[in-house]
Amino acid sequence: MRKKNIISSLAFILIGIWYSYLTYWLPTRTIPNTPGPSFFPWVIVICFLTLSILLLCKNFFDKSKKTDKSSISYSTLKKVFVSRIFGLKSFEDIVELAKDFFEKKVFTLLLMMLTYIALLPFTGFLLTTPFFFAGFMFLTSEKRFLYIIVFSISIPFSIFYLFQNVFSIFLPNWSF
Repeated sequence: MRKKNIISSLAFILIGIWYSYLTYWLPTRTIPNTPGPSFFPWVIVICFLTLSILLLCKNFFDKSKKTDKSSISYSTLKKVFVSRIFGLKSFEDIVELAKDFFEKKVFTLLLMMLTYIALLPFTGFLLTTPFFFAGFMFLTSEKRFLYIIVFSISIPFSIFYLFQNVFSIFLPNWSF
């Protein structure tokens, strides 16, 4: 796992350097006291490179090396896990259950996103987004009702405030 993380972090650093090179050539701002066209790409570059470097450093400075000292094979562990926890006879039964579950969940999420995108111009950001967030949180296994209510209402209003007052980008709030 460590080798994969090192290779991926180096690849991410190279992608970040390439993206920063492209961002460098974007035009400068034309209106005073406003962020130019290259502002958000530079924010993305800095965040992306910071996370890539942190991943690389984590791999070099992490002293815990995971070694498997147990004599239990993976297939034995899999059979015990399947039979005792789920009460199913084979691992293929679990794979089939997982496929059905994820196919239905992914289809539902895609349908929900398409519905959200279709309704957004007509109902507005502040009316549509809390319902989308609540459904998304529920489908991604959040079962605490209070968390769903609080976050599905507070996050869209926070995003709306951020875009409206900080970035000066107007989102469609109420359409009727």
